[in-house]
Parts: sequence; structure tokens; C-alpha cells
Amino acid sequence: MFSLGTTNVVWTITDGSGNTATCSYNVVVVDTQNPTITCATPATNYAADAGACTYTVPGTALDPLSTGDNCSILSVVNDKTGTSTLQEQCLT
Repeated sequence: MFSLGTTNVVWTITDGSGNTATCSYNVVVVDTQNPTITCATPATNYAADAGACTYTVPGTALDPLSTGDNCSILSVVNDKTGTSTLQEQCLT
């Protein structure tokens, strides 16, 4: 089994007299499978916050339901907050 990346393989042949010859090559394994993401299904609309013209996401109900990849997940971010959640973050 070869891991992701480049692995050099060297073959050596030895005859009965102790003479040797070698050949080598690289086996390059690349990840060509796209990651998967299942988005939440938002409500049709959301009531604005009291006294405001905005809606603050109170929990994680709008975050992705699942993600996956055959190798690894580097990040999950959205374009609204630049983070992995839409939930309002408390700053201390």
C-alpha cells in the first residue's frame, strides 16, 4: 500500500556471483476524490431580532449536517463569518 505523496521504489537483482543491478521509479499517489458536504435545510424565512433589522443565529441548526473525505478535511468555512459556524460568537 502506498500513502498519499511520492514514494521511491528501488529494485535490486543479485546474481549467483554477487553482481547487482538496480532500477527505480516513483509511485505518486494523489487525492482526486472531492470532499462531501451536506447542508442544512433552512426555514423559508426567519423573524428579525427584537428591535433590529437583523437575525442572529442562536445555535448550530444552519451549520452543515455532515462532511467527509477519503483522506482528510482541512477546513469547513462559510463566506458569511469565515468560520465553521453561523452561530453568533460571543466575544469576551
